[in-house]
Amino acid sequence: MNDNDMQLFSETEADLDQLLDYAAKAGEQDIDRWENSLSAFIDIWAACLQRTEAMAPEDAGRIARALAAETAHYQGGRTFYFPKDDRLRRALRDNQIWEDHIHGRKTHEQLAAEHKMTVTSVYMILARQTQMRRKKLQPELPGIEPAEK
Repeated sequence: MNDNDMQLFSETEADLDQLLDYAAKAGEQDIDRWENSLSAFIDIWAACLQRTEAMAPEDAGRIARALAAETAHYQGGRTFYFPKDDRLRRALRDNQIWEDHIHGRKTHEQLAAEHKMTVTSVYMILARQTQMRRKKLQPELPGIEPAEK
């Protein structure tokens, strides 16, 4: 190591203590942030279950905590994004179309009529949903180019 490199390590003990204090406080802020977010999600889910399923508050809270645990199991440690308004409604609609199709509950024509769209649009949504799920379950192998469409 040269003298310039050694200067990086010549901080005073007071500077090191200050840095460690800052890191500890930053960690506490992160914990506060995720705990607040977790609490908000549980409250939102519990309120939704009470409102839409007429659930008792204790049952709704228990299920909301189970939903939080399940979400953390699959999404924990990652940042993810929920869109607002139209984008969210469209994504939820597309998911519902997929669910109704995959479980054989409705035909393409019934789905088109229900959602006020063309049958072609239903096919496009189903193709996009299929592709999205396939990528999740069957990722591309490294070094292999995807097939051209």
